[in-house]
Amino acid sequence: MAVGVSLVALISLTWAALPPAGEVARADTKPTAAAVTPAGLGAIEPFIKTHCIECHGGKSKKADLDLTTFKDEQSILKGRKVWQAALEQVHGGDMPPDKRPQPTEAEKTRFLSAVGAIFEKADRTAKPDPGRVTVRRLNRAEYDNTIRDLLGVDWAPAADFPSDDIGHGFDNIGDVLSVSPVLMERYLAAAETIMAKAIALEPIKPNSRHTGAQFTEPAGRIPEVRYRPVFAGSIFTKFKLNDEGEYKLRTRALVGAADAKWTAARPDDAKAAKGKDGEPIKAALLIDGKEVQAFDVTATDGRKAPTIEHTVTLPPGEHKFEVALKSGGTATKAMLVQFIEVVGPTDSRPAPHRKWLGNVDPKAPDKAVKTREILTKFASAAYRRLATKAEVDRLVQLVQSVEAQGQKWEAGIQFAFQAVLSSPKFIFRLELDDRPDTADAHPIDEFALASRLSYFLWSSMPDAELTALAEKKQLTANLEAQVRRMLKDPKAEALVENFAMQWLQLRRLKTYAPDTKTYPAFDDRLRKSMLRETELFVEAIIKEDRSILDLIDADFTFLDARLARHYGIADTNGNRAGQKPTKPGGTQLF
Repeated sequence: MAVGVSLVALISLTWAALPPAGEVARADTKPTAAAVTPAGLGAIEPFIKTHCIECHGGKSKKADLDLTTFKDEQSILKGRKVWQAALEQVHGGDMPPDKRPQPTEAEKTRFLSAVGAIFEKADRTAKPDPGRVTVRRLNRAEYDNTIRDLLGVDWAPAADFPSDDIGHGFDNIGDVLSVSPVLMERYLAAAETIMAKAIALEPIKPNSRHTGAQFTEPAGRIPEVRYRPVFAGSIFTKFKLNDEGEYKLRTRALVGAADAKWTAARPDDAKAAKGKDGEPIKAALLIDGKEVQAFDVTATDGRKAPTIEHTVTLPPGEHKFEVALKSGGTATKAMLVQFIEVVGPTDSRPAPHRKWLGNVDPKAPDKAVKTREILTKFASAAYRRLATKAEVDRLVQLVQSVEAQGQKWEAGIQFAFQAVLSSPKFIFRLELDDRPDTADAHPIDEFALASRLSYFLWSSMPDAELTALAEKKQLTANLEAQVRRMLKDPKAEALVENFAMQWLQLRRLKTYAPDTKTYPAFDDRLRKSMLRETELFVEAIIKEDRSILDLIDADFTFLDARLARHYGIADTNGNRAGQKPTKPGGTQLF
C-alpha cells in the first residue's frame, strides 16, 4: 500500500478535530521559522515608508488604499484582508512597481515575516469562534433514505420533488437548500401519502399464492386434470416473498392408481378408483430443500382429502416450496397432489404498521401508555434526538382529537405520524444548542454529531447503535470504530454516489455528449460503464481502507470489455480487447 493516510483515518480525524465532540474551532496555523522570532512593527514601518506610502498614503491613495491608517498591530489585524492582498503582491514581486526602487530580498523577508508573525500570534491566541452553521433541510436523496430507514420500506416519495439547488458542486449545501411554496406542498402531500401506505386502518386479507399441481416443477407433459401424480421424488414451485413474517404452506393430496386411465380421471368424483393396497403413502412438505412437516396420505376420495398445513416464519426473498413422496408408492399406486399454496404473512398489516404499532389493542386499559410510548419512539427517531415531553404531549393530543371525531385509534396514530413527517424538526437537520447562554465555543450535542456522521456516510438518519451511543454520550469516544462499522454497511454506497460523484463532478457524464467524429464508439452503454468504473474504484478505496493518495496514482481500476476496448487495454500477452489474439495464452485484465 502506498504511504499515506487511510480514508477511514482521515474521516475519523476530521470529525475528531471538532473538539471534543464536534466543536468547529479555528484551524491551527503553523508559524514559519521566520515568524517564530518576529521583527515586529520595527520591520514594517521602514518598508512601508520606503516602498508604499508614496502611492498609498497621504494625498495619493491609489486603489483607495491608505496605509498610513495602520499604526499598530490591532489596526493591521482589522485590515487583515488588505494586508493579505499586500503580502501576495510583495511576495509575487508585483509591488513595488517595476519603475520604483525595489527592496532587497532581505528587506522583503523581514517585512513578510513581521506581518505574518502578527497574524500567527493572533490566530494562536484568539478565542475560538466556530461561527454559525446554516440549518440544512434534507435534500431529495436524504429524504428518501430517511423514510426508508425510519419506516423500513423502499419507497421513493421525493421522486416528484423539485430538483435541489447546487452550491459549490454539491446538492446538500445548507445555504442553497431553500424551501419554496411548491416544495412545502410536496412535503405535506408526501407525508399524507406515506402514512396512508404505512398504517392500515382496516384489516387486510393475507396474500395467497396458489399454484395448481399441473403447473408445478419439474415441468413435463401433464394431462389437463386437477391432480398431478407423483410416483417418486417431488414436485415444487417457487414464490418471492416481500416481507418477513409468519406464512402458511398448504397442500392437498390423496392416493390413486398410477395408470394412464387414472391420471385422466377426476379423483374428486364419487366414482374415483381405489388404491391397490391399504398401506398409506408417506410424504413431506419441504421449504428450501429442508423437510418441515411429514404427513400420511390415506384419502382416496378428493372430497374427503384433508388440507395439510404448516406454519413457518420466513424472511423476504425467493423460497422453494416442495411436496415430496417419501415412501408407499408402487408401480400401481401414486400420490396425487392438487395444489401448493402459500398464504401470508398472516399479519398482513404494512411493515411500518407492524414495526411501530406492534400488537397494541386499542381497547386495552393501557392503550394511553402504549400510545405515548409509540409516539415518543417515533418522534425521537424522526427528529434524530430524544423527543421532549411537550412535543409528545402535542402528538398525543392529535391522536385524541381524531378519536374524539369517532375515528379509529389507528387513524389518530396515522395523523400524528403525518404531523411528525411534516415538522421542520424532521425536514431540517436542526442542531439544538444545549448551552445557548454561553458565548464560548463548546462541543455540539452528540445527537447532532451522530446526524452529521450518518448523513455524510449514509445520506440517511442515524441507526439504533449511533443513537444509543449518543444517548449515553459515548459516541465521541467510539468515533473511529463507528466510522469503520458504518463504512462496511451497504448504506455506505451513498458516500460514493452522493459525495464522491459530486466531488469529482462525474454526474455530468450522464448528460455529456462527446464529439461523435472523435469518439464514434461512444454510446449510453459506454457512458454507464465509465460511471460504474469510477463508483467501483472509489468504493474500493473506502472499503479496503486504502491510502487517500490512491485517488491520485492508484495502479488499478475496474473494467468491462467495452471499457477495455475504449482504453486500449491489452491482456498479459499484448492482445487487444475485441481483436483476434495474436499471442495465445494471455490473461485478460477485465
